[in-house]
Amino acid sequence: MLRSVFHRTLQQRVAGVTPAVGSGVLQQVRHFGGGDEKIVKARMKSVRSIQKITKAMKMVAASKLKSDQRRLEAGKPFAAPVMDLFSRLSVPHDSKEALTLITLSSDRGLCGGVNTAAAKLARATIVDAESLGASVKFFGVGDKIRAAMQRLFGDRFLRTLGEVTKEPFNFVQASCIAQRIVLENPLRTLMIHNVFKSAIAYDTVKVNLITKHEAGKTALKELDSFAFEPERRAIWDDLHEFYYASSLYACMLDNVASEQSARMSAMDNASKNAGEMLGALTLKYNKARQARITMELIEIISGANAL
Repeated sequence: MLRSVFHRTLQQRVAGVTPAVGSGVLQQVRHFGGGDEKIVKARMKSVRSIQKITKAMKMVAASKLKSDQRRLEAGKPFAAPVMDLFSRLSVPHDSKEALTLITLSSDRGLCGGVNTAAAKLARATIVDAESLGASVKFFGVGDKIRAAMQRLFGDRFLRTLGEVTKEPFNFVQASCIAQRIVLENPLRTLMIHNVFKSAIAYDTVKVNLITKHEAGKTALKELDSFAFEPERRAIWDDLHEFYYASSLYACMLDNVASEQSARMSAMDNASKNAGEMLGALTLKYNKARQARITMELIEIISGANAL
């Protein structure tokens, strides 16, 4: 008796029949996939909402990119003369001297691999410098580079600055950062940042900044053809700090433009992926709905034939 009830219950479970509770009679309750339809429909709604958000973020990033490009085009000519002036100096670099590594990043995510590329290059630079016997101090600009470097290289942190790009980056901010670097009086300095190339491309580069210690090793003969008023010795400290500030300003403008271009591309890809997912979910929903309707028609026709 028990064996027959067990086999009958097992067959009904396999056939999609649920026994009624509290009754000695087993009642057939058929499931037509309505639960699956509800789940798929809820997921379609969430994907559609995500797609709206990513499209809006793409439009915002495109609008900000235009503003950042204008600031980049206006700011680079301002910083170029003093950067070209210092690039004329033939300064020897000692790879075993203490290194101060400055890395520029963003404060917000959802911008592709901009911050990841900068962090990857920073980690490789620290490992290479320490393998040659040089001590490394890390100076981070932006919240994302702090989060990316803190776990493995937190003991090398000299200073990190957050919310730098909360407002449009300007020369006053660059001057404040440059002043903090000057106070540290580094022996050797490298700066890692992203270079804006186009709306869909950027490069991550490493730039050498000439320090006072390195400039003091040469006679600065390359600057003899330039006239300084007042004399070069009197303004050298101010000129060098202005060089730091101008370099930071130009590189940060490049970095911000690269961030917005990468965010626009990332949100465009996310919107396309959401559209593809929505199409697949719509097909799945239609199949489940059609199967339920077909099953209901079969039940109605079977019941009519039985009568």
